[in-house]
Amino acid sequence: LIETYEKSSDPLKKLERTLFEGAERIIGICGSDEKCDVITKEFGYDLAINYKTQNVSELLPKNEIHVYFDNVGGDISDAVVENMAKNGNIILCGQISQYNKVESVKE
Repeated sequence: LIETYEKSSDPLKKLERTLFEGAERIIGICGSDEKCDVITKEFGYDLAINYKTQNVSELLPKNEIHVYFDNVGGDISDAVVENMAKNGNIILCGQISQYNKVESVKE
């Protein structure tokens, strides 16, 4: 991954390389095959999971996720958290799947 980004002059790719420096494996979760192609072919991710067509829980490495950047929440986040390594880190940026969720409040 690092070699791929060092050869690129694209500033975004250089930023991505810096953010993931030292990572053994990078997995991205997207909502389309096109986005999965971009993160694997252009950004160098090792694996892309399309959450609309694939089972996220089944494809994640079990208890081996050391860093999770979450901006979605919900079922996807639950699947990742269940597979976190001991002492793993979660960066919580947002919970977009929960913003418009309507729940009844019991009094």
